[in-house]
Amino acid sequence: MAVELIVTHNNVSCDIGEFCAGVIKLSYYKSGAPSCLEFSAARDLPENFFGFYEGDSVGFTVDGTKMFYGYIFTKSRTKEQIITVKAYDQLRYFKNKDTYIYYGQTASSLLRLILDDYRLKAGEIEDSGYVLPDRIESNQSLFDIMLTAVSLTKKATGREYILYDNYGEICFKNKENMVLPLLADEEMDGLINFSLSTSIDSDTYNRVKLFLSREESTCFSAEDSASVSEWGILQYTEVLTRENLLSGAASAEMAESILAEKKQENPKPCN
Repeated sequence: MAVELIVTHNNVSCDIGEFCAGVIKLSYYKSGAPSCLEFSAARDLPENFFGFYEGDSVGFTVDGTKMFYGYIFTKSRTKEQIITVKAYDQLRYFKNKDTYIYYGQTASSLLRLILDDYRLKAGEIEDSGYVLPDRIESNQSLFDIMLTAVSLTKKATGREYILYDNYGEICFKNKENMVLPLLADEEMDGLINFSLSTSIDSDTYNRVKLFLSREESTCFSAEDSASVSEWGILQYTEVLTRENLLSGAASAEMAESILAEKKQENPKPCN
């Protein structure tokens, strides 16, 4: 296995993969957190190596496959002169808090606005289409602002969009367009173990009611009669926000969209 771990400082790069001590750990997260690369190296690196500095970029590849590109945020050193480094991709900057007042934006156009404001590099950003309700996001993290936009889009359209960093480019894609070929099944040799369970005990609903206000019983509703007869009634309720009502987003179609998402059994992969 060929590993490259390239650190760049002031436009000078060095591959320190062969000098790493211990495990190189790479952590990915679906949403709400940046990817994180952790590694350690001896302080007495070759003379032509400049060392580690906060803000330096780090590129990590395995057998030519680009796995991670980000920036050093923390480092520590032991008495044995082993330097441990933690680097994050560009999504680390989405922990910044800000205030956005927006009108007529989609989740995609809102993301482009944020990327421009924070001078972050954009990759493939799919058009989410749905125009968000006019909204004020006051002193919220950029992650929370985008997660709210994604959630509103999903409720209205049933489409879920994923925000991620693709080797130094922030991307935004419909989850359905990110499906990969089957990597493993029960007949594959060398598979150590896996299990899969399904459940209707958490976040599964077959009736949806969207109430216009806390004081009124008027609502938009949708129901899946087939699963009701099989599972009984599992009801999801929500009081609509003023923004939903003013934008016209509140509708029977919105209830149907939420039902389509919620009525499925939840798969829970293990091991």
